[in-house]
Amino acid sequence: MKKVTGALVLVLIVGICSYVAEGHAQMGPGLMGQGMMAGMGPGMMHMKGMEACGGMHCGGMDLMKILHHWAACFFMRKDELKITEQQLDQIEAIINSHIKYAIRKNADRRVLLIEIQELFLKEKSNLKEVEAKVKALETLTTEMETQGIRTLQEALNVLPPEQQKAAKALFKKSTFMRAMGIGPMHGGMGGQKMKEMMGD
Repeated sequence: MKKVTGALVLVLIVGICSYVAEGHAQMGPGLMGQGMMAGMGPGMMHMKGMEACGGMHCGGMDLMKILHHWAACFFMRKDELKITEQQLDQIEAIINSHIKYAIRKNADRRVLLIEIQELFLKEKSNLKEVEAKVKALETLTTEMETQGIRTLQEALNVLPPEQQKAAKALFKKSTFMRAMGIGPMHGGMGGQKMKEMMGD
C-alpha cells in the first residue's frame, strides 16, 4: 500500500511538471516563442538558468522543475536516505498539500497566459494592459517558486540533521549530474524512462 501511495505522489509530481511546461508552451510563437523568458535574450536566460542550478546551466530546467525533481528523491531514494515509513507519511502529506496548491495556481497561470495572448493580439492592443498581465504572471510565478522552496524545506524539517544533510547532498549530486548530462538520469533505458517521467 505504501509503495502504491508513493508511486501516486510521484505521478502527481510529474503531472505538475508537465502542467507547468504546458503552461509555458501556451505562449506559442505568436508571443516570442518559449514563454516570457524569450524576451530576456540569450544572456539573461543563461544567467537565469545558472541561478536556478547554483551556478550551472540546467539544460532547460526551471526552478519549479528542479524542486519537483528534488521532492521526488524522498520517495525514489528513501532507502538510501534511510527514511522511515512514519517520516515518509509526513513528507507525503506535505507534498500532497503543495500539489493541490500548485494545481490551483497553475490554472491561474494558464488563464493569465491566455489573457496576455488575447490582449496582445487585439487589432489595437494596449501595451500597458499587456504589461500589467505580464507582471501579474511574473508575480504568480515567483510566489509559486517561493512556496515550492518553503514546501521542500518543510519536508526536509521532518528529517533529523544527519538525514537532512544526506538529502541535500543527494539533491546537489542529482542536479549536478543533470546539468552536466551524465549519470543514470541521462543514460540507458532507465535514464530515458526517468527523463520521460520528469517531462524533460
